[in-house]
Amino acid sequence: MTTIPDDRRSLRLVRLVVVGGSIAVIVVAVAMFVGGWFLRQDEIPIGLDWIGYRQGWERLLRTGTPYEPFQFTGPYTPEHLDFIHPPSFLPLVAPFTILPAPFDYLAWMAVPTVLTMILLRRLAWWAWPIVAILAITPNTLITYVNGNSSMWFAAAFGWSLFIGWSAGLIAMKPSLAVLGLPGFARDPRGTILLVAIPILATIPFLSTWADWVTILQNAQGIGPFYSLVQWTVFTIVALPWLTTRGVRHLQRVRSGRSHPVDTPMDAPPAR
Repeated sequence: MTTIPDDRRSLRLVRLVVVGGSIAVIVVAVAMFVGGWFLRQDEIPIGLDWIGYRQGWERLLRTGTPYEPFQFTGPYTPEHLDFIHPPSFLPLVAPFTILPAPFDYLAWMAVPTVLTMILLRRLAWWAWPIVAILAITPNTLITYVNGNSSMWFAAAFGWSLFIGWSAGLIAMKPSLAVLGLPGFARDPRGTILLVAIPILATIPFLSTWADWVTILQNAQGIGPFYSLVQWTVFTIVALPWLTTRGVRHLQRVRSGRSHPVDTPMDAPPAR
């Protein structure tokens, strides 16, 4: 019978406590936050951003553009229900609008949430407390409860650090375009293909691209990278790579500096 050394047994216990405790903190915080939101849903409906996306798609089918008339008439400050995404975002929204409420919202949330949970299985155990701290911030909780599109693009960004091509999805939200660069560097061809597919899908409503440019010009109070304010969401999904492959890469770099390779000038003289 094989016995486990005490030090390994202790490390397993520490890992269990750290990971289990962090997940418990997240679950309790989410339950309390969502419960409190339910009590106030008459004032602020759950899934506010998703409602805006669904209305944008339905408006496109009804009027030929996903944007509201007031967005064309002059300066305005975007609110949660205002659709300001490019037309290439609509093919992502459309399949979920087939479902009735609240199943449309639940499915919209479930896909990126599950993808993020699978991604977090790659996380180094010691980084779980960092994830817990970031996950229970209002910034992260509001992003998910509102059904904001950033949770989709965060999942795409996190996976792109491993597989590359999923970065193409981020093109649907240009304010996050900078996050697509690592994935593009890993798999340029796959990334470009994923960028092209939803753009080609907008050919039947090609004129809406001009509409998008107009409503962005009229939008006030947002910069080109306004979505990066949700930095906690993107940090969480970057941690699985940073704490595994990123750490190994850093170790290799440091090891290379500690043991420099002899150059011809440094090499010992021949005997």
